[in-house]
Amino acid sequence: MHRSQDTNWLFIATVFILAVGIAVRIVAAFQPLWLDEIWSMMFLDRIEHAWDVLSIHHLNNHPLNTLYLWLLGPSRMPILYRIPSLLSGIALTLWMTRVSWKRSQTEGFFVAVFIGLSLVILQTAVEARGYSPMLLAAFAAYVFFQRMERTEARQDIIFYAFFASLAVTLHLSAITVILAAAAATFVRGYFAGMPAAFRKTLRLHSVPFLVFGLLVIFTYHQQAFDGGQDPGVSFSRFGADVLGWPSLPLWAATAVSYGVVIALLAVVEHLLRKDPPQGIFLLMLFCIAPAMLVVAGSRAIGLEVRFFLPSIVAFFLLLSRVFLSAWQRKSVLSNILVGIAMVSMVGGNIYGIGNLLRYGRGDGKSFQPLLAYIEAHSTVHPITFGTVFSIDNVIVEYVGNTPDKPPSFLYVRKDAWEEHPPEWLLDRQFVWESVRQAFLRRVENEYEIALPAAPGQWWVVWRRKGL
Repeated sequence: MHRSQDTNWLFIATVFILAVGIAVRIVAAFQPLWLDEIWSMMFLDRIEHAWDVLSIHHLNNHPLNTLYLWLLGPSRMPILYRIPSLLSGIALTLWMTRVSWKRSQTEGFFVAVFIGLSLVILQTAVEARGYSPMLLAAFAAYVFFQRMERTEARQDIIFYAFFASLAVTLHLSAITVILAAAAATFVRGYFAGMPAAFRKTLRLHSVPFLVFGLLVIFTYHQQAFDGGQDPGVSFSRFGADVLGWPSLPLWAATAVSYGVVIALLAVVEHLLRKDPPQGIFLLMLFCIAPAMLVVAGSRAIGLEVRFFLPSIVAFFLLLSRVFLSAWQRKSVLSNILVGIAMVSMVGGNIYGIGNLLRYGRGDGKSFQPLLAYIEAHSTVHPITFGTVFSIDNVIVEYVGNTPDKPPSFLYVRKDAWEEHPPEWLLDRQFVWESVRQAFLRRVENEYEIALPAAPGQWWVVWRRKGL
């Protein structure tokens, strides 16, 4: 009698996870544009010819993405502006899962979960900016880098140089991948002598480094590294966001973040002894390259997640291998620990994804009473949740998210938001006191405070008097 093969439940689970991740990306891509995307759209007024994208010296100008927005033109559906990011995000998830699946089906499952359901990675695929295409190009560069290191075939060298150059053109944070690859090449060639290692490193990596340098000099100027910082994001909050637990108390976020860093360094130290080039690659990508950006004055000093995206993706890939190694021990304790960690990370990210789908790019818990008030007192729906907004009879005053610091001030009227945000908002050149006074002069005769700021809420709601 013919016996049917056993059902591959791991394959079914992996396909299901991928399908969910792709579906969420598509649904979220239909949401209204949020602040950073609108900043990118505002650059279009400065462009008359395609090459003008290189003359916009602003951190929010991702040249190839800005060029696409310009070619598409204004007043389109939000998802049309996000097509490059959406397709790149889907392709990245599928490609990484496939590469890992070929090594081990279990590892492929872990990668599908971490990459497919990570809120941090998902957000890059649902916004009209260059982060998601950059990640795809950076991963392609990494794939060809590995081939190049094994074969040194001319074709692999060309493909690596192309995709690495494309990645830094899409967003400068891809330089961390190039620095890590160059360091690994140097270490691999070091045993043949220092001069030979320098020549090999220069031969294989000079093109993407040259492209990066030209971009900094001729396109970004000081904006490449002098974008300021986000003082509202601490190391602990950064770590909690990456791990999918942004709502953790500060002490818990600190403990978890440092615990993960210590474990990560232990894994890297093990790889340094077992495979020095690979260990150096990860050490550079996780620690040294970001530290170099901090020393250079990069906005990464503010620990904004988007400036560490290549490192975050690499972290998830390494975590998948670590979980695979623990799972293969077939120890009850190790399997329980892997299960707990998986459920914790997936649960946190799913909660965040749910808020993203329901509330947009705002903080769901903080915005819930705000949305309820707006729905009860306005005749139209909010335009965006990504930052502050005002609607009809309600004005929302954003007071900042930095603990223990004077609140920043920001407001946008509905008509200004629909046409174009004021220039001081676009460039983040805030003069808080004068803006506050100007706001009060405009609204104090017609509006009154309906909902004052409260702990965990970053806004004040003003309503038209007499309502």
